[in-house]
Amino acid sequence: MNAFDKQYIFRHADLSDTESIMNFIKEEWPKKEHILAKNKEFFLYEFQNENLLNFVVAINQKTGQIDGLMGYIPASNKKETLDIWGCMWLTRRKGSAPFLGLEILYRMKSIVNYRIFSGVGTNPDTAASLARNKAKHHVFKMKHFYRLSDCCEYKIAKIDSKKQIERPDIPQFCLEEISHMKDIEKCIEKACKATLPLKNTWYLEKRFLNHPVYEYCVWAIVKSDEKSGVLIGREIEVNGRKILRIVDFIGEQELLCGLYDAFELLIDVNGYEYIDFYVVGIEDICLINAGFTLKAEDDNNIIPNYFEPFVQTNVDIYGTSEASDVRMCKADADQDRPNWV
Repeated sequence: MNAFDKQYIFRHADLSDTESIMNFIKEEWPKKEHILAKNKEFFLYEFQNENLLNFVVAINQKTGQIDGLMGYIPASNKKETLDIWGCMWLTRRKGSAPFLGLEILYRMKSIVNYRIFSGVGTNPDTAASLARNKAKHHVFKMKHFYRLSDCCEYKIAKIDSKKQIERPDIPQFCLEEISHMKDIEKCIEKACKATLPLKNTWYLEKRFLNHPVYEYCVWAIVKSDEKSGVLIGREIEVNGRKILRIVDFIGEQELLCGLYDAFELLIDVNGYEYIDFYVVGIEDICLINAGFTLKAEDDNNIIPNYFEPFVQTNVDIYGTSEASDVRMCKADADQDRPNWV
């Protein structure tokens, strides 16, 4: 018990809170027309958990209103090893108690009973500072890798200079597209143990194969005729051109080293302008061996991140975690979420 308990009730949200949470997001989110404030079907797909919602809310005891909340995305349905991605960290701009958002973060552990908390898309000037200095979380800047095609003119990217990555003289692996998790259940069970947070087939099926808006490509990484890892991407078309965004990767990081030929084939067959990948927790050499270039500070090329609407600018993405040895990818938390349906 502390001073916050005199003013607020902190609890797990349930289905009856749906309209209140959506209205709160509509009123308090800095940018108008948030999809979670206006599309109930998508809201429930993202956050419904039987009769509960994956939110922790702070209810003002005087007004009965929500003054703050934090949503979360479970990385699995395993209670004993439940890791979560935090998202939608928001407090009422006028009238809420100072540091209420931080108090909600503190309360998440006991209310949700998770193992490891991580977040992606953290504001480096506000939330990241609180997470680092108050909650003692680790703060990461995601690395942005890209692999360009050999086209003469780029319409999605803006290219000032091209760096040719030589094909390494190492064994190459294949990508086998899959449409059912049952095809790779044994592979995922082993591959998921390679990283934190711990994901499983339940998460991958809900997050990617059954997504109500986006269509994702899911590949098994085949090494010596054995499915050893999983790669997930999403194709985007803008200005009459296509790109592929790698949004998740499950397995030992060394598997990426052997995908130089596989990525080249994807570019050639599908006519991609480029492939890109935001990630934390992968050694640079693994993606360099796969033909990628690290987007460094002195790199003047523009590899966009915003597509709804399309904005041709570079974007840095930050993440936080209680663990120091996490792997974060573009689709973790709510980062690869549609802005409209």
